[in-house]
Order: sequence, then C-alpha cells, then structure tokens
Amino acid sequence: MPRFTVVIPTYNRPQHLRACLEAFSQLATPREAWRLIVVNDGGADPWQEIPDELSGALPLERLQTAHRGPAVARNAGAHRARSDFLAFTDDDCRPHPDWLDQFERTFADGPWDALAGPALNAHPSSRGAYAQQYLIDFIQSYARFTNGDVYLACSNNVAYRRSVFEKLGGFDETFPLAAAEDRELGHRLLARGYRQRFCSQARVVHDHPLSAWQYARLQFRYGQGDEYFRRALGRLGVPRHIGQRRRPQFHWALARALWRGREPAWLWALLAVTQAAHFVGSRYERFKR
Repeated sequence: MPRFTVVIPTYNRPQHLRACLEAFSQLATPREAWRLIVVNDGGADPWQEIPDELSGALPLERLQTAHRGPAVARNAGAHRARSDFLAFTDDDCRPHPDWLDQFERTFADGPWDALAGPALNAHPSSRGAYAQQYLIDFIQSYARFTNGDVYLACSNNVAYRRSVFEKLGGFDETFPLAAAEDRELGHRLLARGYRQRFCSQARVVHDHPLSAWQYARLQFRYGQGDEYFRRALGRLGVPRHIGQRRRPQFHWALARALWRGREPAWLWALLAVTQAAHFVGSRYERFKR
C-alpha cells in the first residue's frame, strides 16, 4: 500500500504536464511508496504529447472528468486514493526530488494534519511572477497563529492526512474558479481544530511567468474567489477570523515589509494596482449576484 497519493489536475497544458511528469520521474521516494493520479479536467487529450516511456516510468493512473474546475478534479483524484496521505500540486509545477520525503518526515515530527510547502518562482525576471511570489511569501508569514500554524496552504504544494481530508469533505466544489478553494479548505480545517504547518523543505518550482497585466487579471479573479470564500463560510457558519495572532492591518504590514526590504518602486506600484484589482474583483462578484 503506498504511503502517498499525489493528485495533479490538468487542463490543456500538455507541455507543462510533460515537464511536471519528468520531474516526478526523478523523485527519490521509492516507487512503491507513492501513486500519481493525473486528472484531465475536460480538456483535450494530453497524453498524445507524453512519451509512453515517461508514463511507464511512473506509478501513474489517468483520470478523465468533465470540465468543472480544479476543485472537482482534485476531489475526483482524492476519491481514488487509499494511502495514508494526499499531496496536491499543479501541472505547471516541478517537485524537488525529496518533496514527498520531506512531507513524510514532517508529518512524523508532530501532530500535523496538513502541510504547506513553498512554490519557488522559476521566472525571477518576470515582474508579475515575482510579485505573486512576494505576496504569497508575505501572507504565509503574516497570517500565522500563536502556535506557529499557518493560515494559507496553496493547492500547488500541500499535503493532508487522507482521513482528515475526507472528514472535511475535500475541496468545496461550488468554487467555479481556480481561486480561493484552497484557502477555504485551510480555513475550514483550522476552524475545526486541526493543525496546518509550513514545511519549508518540501519544495516545488512554479513555472508560471506573468506580465504585470496578467498578474492584475489574476488578482481580479482571486478577488472573485474571495467572494465565493465569504459565501462558503456563511453557509457553514464558520467565522472569517479564527484566531490568527494580532498583527497590524494587512496592507500597512505589507507596506512595512516592502520598506524594510528596500523593495523597488515597481513592486510597490504593481502590488498596489493588483490589490486594487483584487478588491474590484470581489465587489464585481458580489454585485453581479
């Protein structure tokens, strides 16, 4: 019986998926200790672009679903798992060889129910990708609990005890966008008394260059997802604030971090514009409905 099941949703990105699978073929974890489920979320058949020898080198299962978004695709893959742990990443990510070993060691070190790992930016010269990495790193440092647990576990690098994932019901499938469904699951997990830790050594490389305009559009979509997040918490009766340690207001704290790090003016400007785009996306989704 494998210890880990890895689930990867994919949608019309066969070249990214190929690079992802090539990285998985280099995992140091013994093949019998893990299983890989790739869920095609209603896109074109990606396997014509994947060499048979690469597929054959992996403990791989292919799954096809209708196009209903990554939350549904991830849940469909998780439903097939029989392992102790579930790990999720995306088709534009490449895990380091010790990725699963680091997760397993950290699970063994404490009473953790979920572990968040870092996604390293593969394109430091891409301003949108740099800003996205900076903001995620800041949020994971800012939104912490007094016991050291983290609030944000991004779905491109996260692992759960399968029993806890199933008790929680997995990702909320009412989220139609790839935005905030991972935040909602982490919030629900913490609100119910489970533990979520940061595992700094369980690293993946995120191959997603972004222009400034593309990053603004992405933040607009994240703003829309924030409105779905707000509604989901209302349905569940879960409070929006669940005990993160008292810190300065988010945007003031972000400005202080930029100042202390002597970050360039373009990053200040880009984060200001994209945070405005996030706010507009949230209000757009709220008033639309």
